[in-house]
Amino acid sequence: MSDSKLAKGRLLIPGSEKGGQGKSTILSFIIDWVRARHPDLAMKVYDPDHIHRTITRMYGVPGGGGEFLASEKHRLVPISLVGPDGLTVLDEVTDTFYESNVSIIDGVAQSFEEGFGAWARKLDFKGLQKAADFRVTYLLPVTDESSTVAQAGRTMNSRGPDADYLIVKIMSSGTTPVWDREGAAQTRAVAKSLGARVVAINRFSDEVSEALRVSEPADICDLLSTPMPTLYGASCGKGKAITDMQRNQCEVAWAEISAELDKVAAVILPPAYSAQVRVTD
Repeated sequence: MSDSKLAKGRLLIPGSEKGGQGKSTILSFIIDWVRARHPDLAMKVYDPDHIHRTITRMYGVPGGGGEFLASEKHRLVPISLVGPDGLTVLDEVTDTFYESNVSIIDGVAQSFEEGFGAWARKLDFKGLQKAADFRVTYLLPVTDESSTVAQAGRTMNSRGPDADYLIVKIMSSGTTPVWDREGAAQTRAVAKSLGARVVAINRFSDEVSEALRVSEPADICDLLSTPMPTLYGASCGKGKAITDMQRNQCEVAWAEISAELDKVAAVILPPAYSAQVRVTD
């Protein structure tokens, strides 16, 4: 396919309903990877999670580890999941696909069935991709819980070749990842047939976990005055004060993760842009 026919935008969206699987954290890796590797790309990041506000606390609160700068082409857009009529208003996000090279929408586990998930599954991405000239990538974290493999399979089977897929294996030391076990063979076959990309990310060491840990406020109203560090920010000495050992381990962890993301740049960057920069993986 010639470069002129390749989509000029990329939308990354979680394709997993299960909460507590690290979707927001993985998206923060991707956000910082784009900022570091491709600062010339216009990127908009949407945070519809009114409960945790993780992405907003990372990138939209002064003192956070990854605060966006006015000079950047990157913007954070907090949005409400539910409008005044009780219906989701996420369709407003689609209007910006025409103007952003990369759009990233965080998930909302608690309201997935009622709002975010229903929107993500029912929206006519196939038609919209053609009209807005973008390609969608579903982020599929796979942990040591077999249900995450099943969810990845359901998403890939329901969307088929109309989307790209990024499967992120969360690795625990000394164990065979669930994704690589016999029970996941059928889902792996589906992933292979659709050209899904797979990367492996190790669980954080105790030092890195401590460097990124913050105390959650007792009152949800105080969330936006409680910034959260990012791994990339901590590796650069941004955010809360940490020890030299913690920073060194954050640097190592970030180097490993960014190297993994380099391998799957083709499903993170816009297809037309990927072709121009000759992404290899």
